[in-house]
Amino acid sequence: MSDLSLDWGQDLLIDESGDFAVASGTTELQQRLVRRFLTNASDVEANVVNAVGDYIFDTSYGGNARRYVDSLIGPGTLAEIRNRLLDQINQEAGVSQTNPPQISVSQVANGVLVDCAVTAANGQVTLIPQLEITS
Repeated sequence: MSDLSLDWGQDLLIDESGDFAVASGTTELQQRLVRRFLTNASDVEANVVNAVGDYIFDTSYGGNARRYVDSLIGPGTLAEIRNRLLDQINQEAGVSQTNPPQISVSQVANGVLVDCAVTAANGQVTLIPQLEITS
């Protein structure tokens, strides 16, 4: 299956025939995971909305990595971010359920750095572009 090719923060691309460019395989999986990581989900606690999500059609969608920009980040927060991103990876249909993803989250000035590699359902290892999420 393929989807429109859309890298985070970029415009839609036009292919050589004048149609919208599409992404499939590892490129599509990379784009989908980056989108999941960088989209903020709603933060709801005891029926009180603390933060509204970015994606209005599914307010639980997203890894919230951008929510930690310019925040105090300790070891517990890094583990929380990593676990949230792992959960988002496992929700993606194109990811192998038998080979665990390799993901690390570390603190950088004003944000976090995410390194990730996943095994696609077809067995191919897919490297997600390193994400430095800062202000």
